[in-house]
Amino acid sequence: MKYTTIYDLSTEKVHYFSMPLPLSYLFLIIGIIVFIKNLKQNHTTSQKPIGIIVGAAFIVMSIGFLNIFLVRQFTDTNTAKQIFERGNFFVVERKPQNFHFMPREGHDTERFDVQKIHFGYSDYNAYAPGYHHAASLGGVITPQNYYRLTYYKIRDIDSNRIIKIEVAN
Repeated sequence: MKYTTIYDLSTEKVHYFSMPLPLSYLFLIIGIIVFIKNLKQNHTTSQKPIGIIVGAAFIVMSIGFLNIFLVRQFTDTNTAKQIFERGNFFVVERKPQNFHFMPREGHDTERFDVQKIHFGYSDYNAYAPGYHHAASLGGVITPQNYYRLTYYKIRDIDSNRIIKIEVAN
């Protein structure tokens, strides 16, 4: 059977600045503005430094979030690419079974089985490496096609990450 590759993690452009990061940047900007504004006010008056504390808390919180999200994205992506490059992956072929579409509005995952191997993902968890684009939002996996899926097992959840999708011609 001939296949056409429609997704490959090794050639995918990684989106490091997904949803959590802009929120962290917003907290950082708010913290800096509040901190500087209150720092100037406290020099001219003898007010309690609550505004300075709040501004500093926003700054510290945003820096913590930035570190958590950036480190996780870099390490997850590098781990997935190393698995692919070293050949520490599995391959299954067949049409998806027990296909559950993710609703357009989210709040669920798209999931299915191929040869009793479970797969699940969501567009709203886009910072994790691997395929995550639900069919209801324009993704390529549907129950009608025959696929060859390359994946690796995730230890801490009951699912697998797809790192390559090939569709039969």
